[in-house]
Amino acid sequence: NVNLRPQFTNSIEANYTRSLEKGSITAGVFYRMIDDLINQAVYVDRFNLDRMVLTNDNFDATTAYGFEVSSNYKPLEWWSINASFDLFNQTQMGITESLDPNIENPTTADITQNTKEIENTVYNVRMINNFTATKQLTFTAFAMFRGPQKGIQFSNKSMFMTNIGARYSIFEGKGTVSLNYNDIFNTMKARFTATNPYALQGQFNWESNTVYVGFNYRFGDSKFRAKKRKSREDNVKDDNGMF
Repeated sequence: NVNLRPQFTNSIEANYTRSLEKGSITAGVFYRMIDDLINQAVYVDRFNLDRMVLTNDNFDATTAYGFEVSSNYKPLEWWSINASFDLFNQTQMGITESLDPNIENPTTADITQNTKEIENTVYNVRMINNFTATKQLTFTAFAMFRGPQKGIQFSNKSMFMTNIGARYSIFEGKGTVSLNYNDIFNTMKARFTATNPYALQGQFNWESNTVYVGFNYRFGDSKFRAKKRKSREDNVKDDNGMF
């Protein structure tokens, strides 16, 4: 969209990591200032006032502050956990449009614009579990939860997803057969409500409920490839060309 201005974020954060006997935990705080926030927007269609236009637009400055905690832990030799949680407070300001549905034969002059400021608290949780059945076979279970969130125009409801997968190593570790079942409960839906420019509610569904089967084979020696890649990067760094 050539009419959009770039979104620019200033972020300040501080983190502390503590090593544990079977893993580690990291905690941090952050503060972010976002200029020209890019987000979805709904406007009244100037060519047909019975219709709405869903697009992306820039909104005014947004600030957010909060904390996050992440950890990797291995309770058993065959079981490892990676989990994260973040909680932050967000303030947004922008312009919304409205059109009184009680007006008969409205015109574009009846469209009103209002400056709106919202403040809400958002939280997200993620967890990945890896299970080692044998030297060749591993299983994975992933789950995420995104809490409800308010925006300038939309109020998004919570969202939840669970994935499971398996990987089997063959050909002395050079080949891998993968099987993934994504969004096994078919819960990955974006549900929202809004009051401007009209009262509405809606839902977006992705093709997230999928099964993937794949085969991967690695040719050559991985150490040799890594050395070649480092050599290429060093040559690029020594080049004084324009690009």
